[in-house]
Amino acid sequence: MHQFLVNYYGQDGLAVDDDMQDATLEEGLRLVISDTHPWCPWQLPGLIAECAEARAVFHTEEQLDAFFGGGGMGGGSAGERFTDFFPVVIDAFTGHLGEAHSPMWERG
Repeated sequence: MHQFLVNYYGQDGLAVDDDMQDATLEEGLRLVISDTHPWCPWQLPGLIAECAEARAVFHTEEQLDAFFGGGGMGGGSAGERFTDFFPVVIDAFTGHLGEAHSPMWERG
């Protein structure tokens, strides 16, 4: 999660790329997906789980911001509330995995 937040919001991250200055959250997440594809089945499930874990451990925006925006991770929500951000991340990454990487054992 730390590397994801640093990449997404950090000085060297996607959010400060000149082309991404005015990007929506969804556009930023699509960029993350395109940067990890085709290795997403090995990278995204862990991020999905960590987002869900963060919501389970930290129950309020203030708690999430204190941990992820403060001393804990050094990330920031760039104007998005963490309580809104994490569910969007989970939905975007899970949706991509379901569409582009469905399990081989699934009957068609």
